[in-house]
Amino acid sequence: FVAAYYRGGRIGPWTGEVRRYRFEFMITVSRIELLTPGSIYIFLDHEERAMAESGRDGVPHFHIFDEGTPWSRDREKLLQKWQMPVNRFSDPPRPSDQNGWTRSFGLWIDGEIRGSTSLWGNPTRSGFHRANLSLGVERAYHGRGFGTALMNAASEWARSEGLESIDLFVFEGNDPAISLYRKLGYRETGRGTDRWRIAG
Repeated sequence: FVAAYYRGGRIGPWTGEVRRYRFEFMITVSRIELLTPGSIYIFLDHEERAMAESGRDGVPHFHIFDEGTPWSRDREKLLQKWQMPVNRFSDPPRPSDQNGWTRSFGLWIDGEIRGSTSLWGNPTRSGFHRANLSLGVERAYHGRGFGTALMNAASEWARSEGLESIDLFVFEGNDPAISLYRKLGYRETGRGTDRWRIAG
């Protein structure tokens, strides 16, 4: 994806002289890719920035962590999940702690990850046909279609792996996210009350 912005002068009325104007193009080059172990620290930095925005300065709540149960930068655990194979019904039985893969897609902009979506599998065999999804785009990059692109990348990957359904949770009041999910064909399957109490 390439987003181009311009700034500069305007072309004035003809006055018999030649006027020369120059437009400066500021190019933001972005790409979305399945993340690998080499990008783990950049990904964790992005996650930390995005989660710090949740519920602040007009941004709706979009994650369940707060000061009482802070999010953990557990690099080793995430790397282990990234490297686990996707669980199949044909797999031999194994303990649930050996199931539960994760795959994360990063939105790279000018060498930094500014948005991401992660899919993770269920640890029990009865849920192997489904995946769960989370999405986060840093506030400065909202409204540019990056959320849609990330969701599409995750969906295409899930389909290629033979997964049948993707589940996600969204807080009431997060209207931009709800609108995005509906636009992409997600349908509401239920509501829960008092499931999480953010900051008490």
